[in-house]
Parts: sequence; structure tokens; C-alpha cells
Amino acid sequence: MIIALGISYFLAYFIVKAFKKHLFKPIILFDIHGVLLKGDFNLEDFTEIPGTRKLIHQLRNKYTVAAFTNMSSELYGFWSKKWDFEGSFDYTFCSGRIGVKKPDEASFKRILRVLGVKAKDVIFFDDVEANVASAKKVGIRGVVFKNPAQAREALEAMGVKAY
Repeated sequence: MIIALGISYFLAYFIVKAFKKHLFKPIILFDIHGVLLKGDFNLEDFTEIPGTRKLIHQLRNKYTVAAFTNMSSELYGFWSKKWDFEGSFDYTFCSGRIGVKKPDEASFKRILRVLGVKAKDVIFFDDVEANVASAKKVGIRGVVFKNPAQAREALEAMGVKAY
């Protein structure tokens, strides 16, 4: 009986993830530095960009939300603990883990394979134009992030409601 409950719980987790991933499209992919946090992470003077976390949490109620950062896994782990944003994302992609950095198109192709979605089903926000341009080359809808209000407007223009 206990084994059956354990197996059911384990399978339910993956079923819910798959259900959410396929039913609630698109997937919203955010860069960390310049979108959620600003400043120089090497000098440890990061500050949070007001409003981005709220937008992410509102989106996460309806959509799959992921993060893609060029930070190493170790550096991401440090900042994730310090800023408590690990629970903000369904998936986190670090260049150090996937073996390729933005703006390399291969990085976006690898993320699409892991997520198991088509490029047109992803909306990517990054403050670096070259990264957004690279995402667009593989078919991802990309937006150069300026602030959370602009991101919300861009999402609504694409039919995504954050509330």
C-alpha cells in the first residue's frame, strides 16, 4: 500500500508537469541578470528590479515559466539562495549546465529539446538585444526587456494575460 502511494505520488508529479507544459502554452523564458536582478554579480551589488518577481509569479499561476542565465551553476546557486528565486521557475537553464552560452543559437535549441516544445511556443525576455535576436533566429518570440510594465504589455499583445 505504501509503495503504491509512493509510486502514485512520483508519477503524479510528472503528469502534472507534462499537463501544465502542454496545456498552458506558451512557455515564458526569462533571463536573470538584467530582467530579475540588475547590477554586477561579480561585485555582489545586485538589486532586484521592482515588479519583475511579481510578474513572474502571476504568470506562473497559468503558464510554465523558465529562467535562462549565462551564470555558472555554482554562481546561480549562490544568487538563487541569496535572492530566494529558485521556486519562481518551473525550469532553470544555466549555460554551465547545458554547455553553451547565449547568444549561441545552439543554447536555445537545447532548451527547446529539453522542454519538448516548438520554438513558436516560447516567449523569451532578455535585456541584451543580441540574445533576443539569436532566440528569434531559431523561431522563439523574443522581447528586449526594458521594465516589467513593458514586458506585461508585450505579453498581452501576444495574448498572454499575467493576472
